[in-house]
Parts: sequence; C-alpha cells; structure tokens
Amino acid sequence: MRKRFILRALRKQFNCQQCQACCRQDGFVFLKEKDIRGLTDFFRQTREKVLKEYCVIEEGGHVLKKNPDESCVFLSSSGCQIHEHKPIQCKQFPVAWHDGDCYDYCLGIQQIKQQIKERIQT
Repeated sequence: MRKRFILRALRKQFNCQQCQACCRQDGFVFLKEKDIRGLTDFFRQTREKVLKEYCVIEEGGHVLKKNPDESCVFLSSSGCQIHEHKPIQCKQFPVAWHDGDCYDYCLGIQQIKQQIKERIQT
C-alpha cells in the first residue's frame, strides 16, 4: 500500500489506539523548554532535579531517559505516567513526524491501512 495514501489519511483521521508501541522504540524524545517546564510543574520539582532524574544529553539536547529495554522511562504497565504533560514530540507522533517503521508497529496506522484497503476493495 502506498505510504502517500496513508500519510494523507493520517492528517485527517489518525486516532491513537494507545498501544504504546511508539514508547518502546529506539531513538530519542527530544525536549523543548516548554516540555521541561511541563515536567517541573507536573512533578513540582526544580528544573535541575527534573533534568537530573529524568533526562540525559544526546545529540546536543535534553532527551528523556530510557529503560534498558529502550522503552520510555515514563512508560508503566498502566501506560504513560505523564500523559497530560507528555512532550510535544510525543503529542505530534505520527501526524507531524514519524519513523519508517511506524507503518508496521503503530495500531492507529494499522487501522487506517485497513480502512484504505477496505475502500479499495469495494
């Protein structure tokens, strides 16, 4: 199935299935200053403490720490512990940005692919 059809549909109808597969991928969640402020407000901690406890420096910027299995440090068995204050990068996935593998692991994209396939078949 052509990715351009999926991309067009993503912008219009993406519905996150909260499968948390994106939270288990390798790579980094880069933080903007607004993200760091959100975390300091959420945890009611100083900027320095939040950066020390939950972040590392990678590729010249602050990123969220990861667990040994590459999952996000805030991912728990019940989902994202900071969902209401999650970083902009997380909020924008996969509509504003995505990796090449998301077509295979993201259940929201799988749902769109199925809908497109059904339309083509009818």
